[in-house]
Amino acid sequence: MGKTTYIVNMLHMACKAGRVKVGMTASCSSCLKNKSELVICATDMSKNSKDKIEKTARLRGVKFLVYGDKGLYSQVFKRQTTGIISIEDKNFASALMKVIG
Repeated sequence: MGKTTYIVNMLHMACKAGRVKVGMTASCSSCLKNKSELVICATDMSKNSKDKIEKTARLRGVKFLVYGDKGLYSQVFKRQTTGIISIEDKNFASALMKVIG
């Protein structure tokens, strides 16, 4: 199984478990409520959006990774465009971090 396929499968499972927040507002809210364990940002996000979510995550002690593109996440979550994902489960977050690096 390829790296991207594994990541997509993990994101699907986390989503079905209700442990994923998608989008800037939901991800920031998750960080501010100290629920988020990991924030993943797409590589093709705008600099301002990336800086804003990274700052919020770092201030709250949430791990932050940049991986994939908006097309991948839009496909995974069946949304028009999305590039920021917050994982609220420690186990899903650690599994994704091992693969993404």
